Formats: sequence, C-alpha cells, structure tokens
Amino acid sequence: MTLIKKGGILSFGKIGLASIQFILLPLYTKILTVEQYGMLEMFTIFSSIISLLFLVGMRQGFSRTYILLRDDSNESEKIAHQKKTTISTLAFMLLWGFLLTLVLQIFSKDISLYLLKNSQYDYLIKLSSLSALGLAFCQFFHSYLIIDYKLKYYFIFTSLLVITTLTLSIYLVAYKDLGVDGVIYASSISNVFYGSMSLLYMIKINFSKVSFMLILKMLRFGIPTMFGIMFLIAFDIIDRLFIKEFLGFTELGIYAVGRKISYIVSVSLTTPFMTIWTPFCLNLVKQDGHKVIISKIILFLISIFSMLSLCLSLFAPIVIPIITSYEYIGASDIIIWLTMCQTCYVTSTIFTTSILVNGKSEYGMYVNVFTLLIGIVFNFILIPNFGFLGASIATFLTFFLQSLLLYFISRKLYYIKYDVLKMVVLVFSTFIIYFVNKSTVSFFQLKSFPLYFFNIFSILSYFIICFSIVFPKGKSMKLIKEIQLMINA
Repeated sequence: MTLIKKGGILSFGKIGLASIQFILLPLYTKILTVEQYGMLEMFTIFSSIISLLFLVGMRQGFSRTYILLRDDSNESEKIAHQKKTTISTLAFMLLWGFLLTLVLQIFSKDISLYLLKNSQYDYLIKLSSLSALGLAFCQFFHSYLIIDYKLKYYFIFTSLLVITTLTLSIYLVAYKDLGVDGVIYASSISNVFYGSMSLLYMIKINFSKVSFMLILKMLRFGIPTMFGIMFLIAFDIIDRLFIKEFLGFTELGIYAVGRKISYIVSVSLTTPFMTIWTPFCLNLVKQDGHKVIISKIILFLISIFSMLSLCLSLFAPIVIPIITSYEYIGASDIIIWLTMCQTCYVTSTIFTTSILVNGKSEYGMYVNVFTLLIGIVFNFILIPNFGFLGASIATFLTFFLQSLLLYFISRKLYYIKYDVLKMVVLVFSTFIIYFVNKSTVSFFQLKSFPLYFFNIFSILSYFIICFSIVFPKGKSMKLIKEIQLMINA
C-alpha cells in the first residue's frame, strides 16, 4: 500500500470524527439558543482535555514500545511482546481511568461552576467524564489498529462510531428535544459503547500477563509527550476560555460557529497533510535535491490553504445565515483570521523538518511554551477591546509568531533556502484582497448576483497571483512530477 493510500485511509478516520460537529452545526444552531451553543463548546473543551488526561501519553508510549524489540527476536517473541505491551497498557488505563473518573465525579459541581458558571450541570460533567474515558479507549484502539496495519478495520470502526454518534444526536436533540443534554447523552452513549467493545476485543486478542516494567517504560516516554500535547491543546483553547470569562456564553456561541466553519480548512487540507507529512518528509530528505523540493512545496501549500481561506471568508456572510441563523452572522468576520491560522500552522510544520531531521525536539517545546505565553497576552489585551474578533486576531498572531520563530530555528538546524518574500506576498495578498473586497461590497451595497460575481473575481485575482508566484513560466508539471518521483522513491 502506497504512502498516499495509507494517508488517505488514516485521514478519513480523523476527518470523520472531526466533521461530526460541523455536520450537526445546522441542527444545533436551529434548536439550541446561542448561549446554549456557547455552553456546548465548553463541554467540548472539557472532553478534549479529560480524554488526554485519561491517556496520559500512553498512546504514544504504546506505539513506540509495541514496535521496538531486539533485532534478534523471533516471531513468537515478537507476538508475545506485542500482546504483553497491549494488555499492560489496557490494565494501566483501566486503573488510572477508574481513579480519575472517581475524582471527576467528586469535584463535578466545582468543575461545572468554573466551566459553566453554574453548579447545577454537574450531572453533565459526570457524563462527559465517562464519555471522555470511552473516547480515550477508542483513540487507543485507533492506535492499535494503525500500528498493526489493520487499516480496513480502522476504517470500519471509525465509520460506525461516526454514524452512531450522528444518529443518536439527531434523535435526542431534534426528535426528543433534549437540547444540550441530548448532545452529551449522544456522545456518552456512543463513546462508552464503542470504547467498551474495543476494550473487550483487545483483551480477548491479547490476553497475557501484565508487565509493570513495560508500564513504567511507556510512562517515561509518554508523560513528557503528554505535556507537549497539553501545550498544543492549551494553545487551541485559550481564546475560548478568555471569551467565556470576558464576554459570556452568547459571544462564545457565535465564535464557536466561526471556528466550526473554519474547520473546513482543517478537515479538508490540514488533517490529510499532517497524516502523510512526517513519513513523506523522512523519505524525502533521503533524496538528492530535497531542499529545493521542500522550498517549492511550502509555496504551493501556502497558496492552496490561503485560497481556500479566502473562499470561505468571502462567502461566509452568505452561507452562515443559511446553515445556522442570522444571529450568528457576526461569525463571518472571524473566518479569515481563523482559517489563515491553518496556513501558518502548515508552514510551521514544514519548518519543523529541521527539528525532525536533527532530533532536536526540545526546540519545538521551547517555541510552544513561548508562543502559548504570548497567546495569553494577546488574548488578554485584544478580547476586552475588540470582543471575539480580537480573539481571532490574537489566535492568528500567535500562530504567525510560532511560524516565524520556527523559521529562524530551521535556518540554524537544517538550512533550506526558502523564498521568504514570495511566502509573505502570498499570505498578505490574501488579507489585502479580502479587506478590499469587504470595503467595496460595503461601499456599493453589493447583493445577490453582483456580490457573487465580485467574490469570484476576487478569488480569481488571488489565483493569478498564486500561479505566477508558485509556478513561474509554466513549471507546474515539472514540480508535480518531481514530488511524485520523491513519493515513489
């Protein structure tokens, strides 16, 4: 199976899970109030953090320990090692999950008071913690299937999980009219059921003795990794936490819709790219002329991500009232900032090639810690002054600063001659075209067909800029063929 095919199957699972909330967006925004939708966003944040704490880095530790074994080991020793690794991980997750769930049940009122400013939702906090535990086992099962190359089973399992969650959500929210409760019930039932089924399956297939030495080995690797992931999650949620504190749940609900719309870039481009980039990059750096290819790839990706960002941003004022309601129209102003964060993120990922090649992971940690602190400062300054628009600007500035820092680090660790001027032109011309378009539409009060025509004209203008920068003198086919040869090498 080729790298692209593997990446396609893996990215499907991630896309399916990530797209649930976007698919259900019209339903939730029609039935729930804006304030309730903002509250729902806080439950999403809570579940993502708790599921990570349940895993406590064991997912990464398991993947590494499962693969690594002495070169002189025979097939039976390899199978025994893999079974013992799997069952030891499950034993730890069960014990740790039980203890953490117990703590969350005890402090559910306090958590509800902090997240939702009301302790009466403690029963939903309790359910969400159980849902997060089930989700943690589902995520571990994903790793188990992927690492064992059971990609078809991964595809089937993820499809069933997505379909079940969607069906239950529609039934409980739309038919039973349970509101926020229905959303939590749906995710809890789905995650607990599939988490339990995957747990029983893995125990049956891998039943063996538990090794405390393997558990310690996995924790030594996994816990530092977990802290790195926690920084990334904190990086992602600080804007919403500040909005909740400074502005309230109504503004958070509007902002959450803007984030869901911006997920289109994440789901359609970022997730597939992140799935295949690391293995592709490790293969690429072994080839002659890879530095030139990487410098061209980054321009191509910036243009693709920025163009999709521009398309979503220009048509957001038209689409948002259709799929939600006019109450959420303010979300259209933040799309350009949030989607362009993805452009900065993919740029940063390519810059981290130098860290990947040299194994200097500490540089990435330093950058993440510094940008997280700067992001907190940006949000603290901009949200009180500019509302949730300030949060989106703060998020973009944080991602932009991260990519800038990683660029200078990449020059030091593994020098690649990037065309910085072209990169800057691609990014800033996106903003220039967007704001010129918005000003023109506002000044001439463009509506209906003239508005659609002018939006398309703006997008075509950016396409011409991209094509002339990324593929000068008709070199598009040459670049595509070079990349294809690198993949197949």
